[in-house]
Amino acid sequence: MRKQGLSFRDFKVAVLHCEINDRRTLLRHFARLGVEAAYHEDVPLAKALAGVEAIFFDGDASLPSSKLPEMSKSPEMFWTDVPLIALVGSEAPSRLEWILSLNISAFLIKPVRSVGVLTALAVASREFQLRKALRARIERLEERLQGRRFVVSAQLALMRDHGLSEADAFARLRRLAMEGRTTIEAISIGITARSTDGGARRALG
Repeated sequence: MRKQGLSFRDFKVAVLHCEINDRRTLLRHFARLGVEAAYHEDVPLAKALAGVEAIFFDGDASLPSSKLPEMSKSPEMFWTDVPLIALVGSEAPSRLEWILSLNISAFLIKPVRSVGVLTALAVASREFQLRKALRARIERLEERLQGRRFVVSAQLALMRDHGLSEADAFARLRRLAMEGRTTIEAISIGITARSTDGGARRALG
């Protein structure tokens, strides 16, 4: 998602099946903001939402095709790699639980008014960016944690087969990584895999 301040000119949004008055209010205000909006009476396939940067949907609606309850279950049907903004009128627990299960980034209370649309867009965009960055950071940390396990295994193999200290074993891994222009984790994975068959001495040779 592109970075922007509070200007959403040329920003592309999709509005999914909602009451006619809410639809008119949204589309009218989007036009004032310079937002490019497309309305879909039904939940479209992902390819129909290409280029869309946020999606507004009626959290109380029953779509003609009954696809809406499947949004969170069928990624191929519904593209969720954008902020979702729910239009909420009912506070029935089951309905709220379903809306929350979609990991929405913001919401608007129905009936929709012009005041709040820009705020919802700004909050949703910011929240989604933060969530995406956090998810990427967690994935990197998980990869590093997994790699760290191989580093420890490789260190132990070098210490066992070469009589090295822990510090010297790590220094050896670092040198091998620099020479091979790769990461310590990658070197460690190779050493660990090969040392199980022939020892770290053969892994280094």
